[in-house]
Amino acid sequence: MTDKQKEALSVAATALVNRFGAIETSYLTNKIHPELKGVRKTSLVKELKAMENENFSVEDDILKISYYTKGYDRSDAIIASFADYKEWKLITWEDIKEYSNSHKFPLSLEAQEFFDKYIKATHKSANAKDIFSFRLSNFVNTQEYFYTSSLSRYILEPYGLHFYDQELLSDAYRAIAAQTSWLRAGRTASERIAHSWRVKADEAVPRFTKKMRDSIDSIAKSSVNLYGIIPLSKLRKVINNYHRDWNVKKDELALYFSKFVEETGLFLFDKYLGTTDLYNWSLEYFQDATLNSIDPAGFANYKANKGNYKAVTTFNTGNVLQYVVQQLINEQNGKPFFIPSEKELLEYNNKSFVKETVSYKTFEDLYVSEGGYYANNLDEFRRIFNVYSNMVGDNVTAIISDFFNAIKIETPESTLSDSAKSDIMQLSQGAFATVPRWRHYGISSSEIINIGKSK
Repeated sequence: MTDKQKEALSVAATALVNRFGAIETSYLTNKIHPELKGVRKTSLVKELKAMENENFSVEDDILKISYYTKGYDRSDAIIASFADYKEWKLITWEDIKEYSNSHKFPLSLEAQEFFDKYIKATHKSANAKDIFSFRLSNFVNTQEYFYTSSLSRYILEPYGLHFYDQELLSDAYRAIAAQTSWLRAGRTASERIAHSWRVKADEAVPRFTKKMRDSIDSIAKSSVNLYGIIPLSKLRKVINNYHRDWNVKKDELALYFSKFVEETGLFLFDKYLGTTDLYNWSLEYFQDATLNSIDPAGFANYKANKGNYKAVTTFNTGNVLQYVVQQLINEQNGKPFFIPSEKELLEYNNKSFVKETVSYKTFEDLYVSEGGYYANNLDEFRRIFNVYSNMVGDNVTAIISDFFNAIKIETPESTLSDSAKSDIMQLSQGAFATVPRWRHYGISSSEIINIGKSK
């Protein structure tokens, strides 16, 4: 190979790892750069193995980005993702040329629109867009699942944005879903092979008929919406309570739900099935002492860089997630577990379903009669109420404050009088106390108090 061809190969290899993170050398052809026309694949691979630099390396016939080390290497997960996304029959220079600059990643149209709408006006430095594109690309390339907590932590909070704004949150999800990702075979989240996870789940437990699977799916989704998280042993009890002849086993449920992906809204945590809404927290919802106990080094860095949108902090949000889940499990421990009728349980398949207690209805009716922002969109109002009713965290003041902002009581959009605001805020306390809560295993705080008094 000539020096010019070697230089072209280095540029192409850099672009490949920036788009894919890691890729088997079998995908490499002379189409990856115009200057490589006529060069044989064997020559490309041989030259790459001798060309290791600050951008890439080749190990075991896998071209990978340079910062993948023995201590942190996601290559296996990336290579495995190629089975779940549209096939790459022939990778060309056109597919990768926009990724050749390691300090300037391309933005999708949706991501560019998000930057223009929410960030451009307040962050006017010459490299603001490059910083945003790097941050966004780093997020989608390292997050296997896109959840509100991590999205808020890495993308929204550094720019002073917050996930209680549903329009902003929807736009943010559109932006990240349209970005190519290493963990998605260099494609976008929307380019997953249709129903690939569904096929795997359907085949996981052969004796589960389509009728059984459909029913189990509905019961599971309704259960996690009601309970937040539920041990597979109790989910088995719920299913068999409704369908005694099925005799579903806990191990069967574990195998079945292990095939589900983030789009389903369900996730497995050890021997528990949970709702992905458990990721709807913010670091602001935890006292400093709590965060410091979860990740001392990360917390120190978080506090030092808070408000600095250029800083890429290292707080371990995975540790927070484990804390959130474990906290909910601890709060449920020892509390009675009630199984409603199947008809009643399935009402919770709708994330906007709220049990209309007297206190809740009084609160909602006042909000509507006073002309609250969501008076003509009660599905959204109730969805938001459910999110904050079940929010996990020990900084209750921050949670309640964000709830009032989320339903736009104390935001510029509000047209409520001061007296109406005060009355609505006061009535919200009774509403929260009388509806089912995750931390109480699907019953209300007031019912828990009454159960305690009756003992």
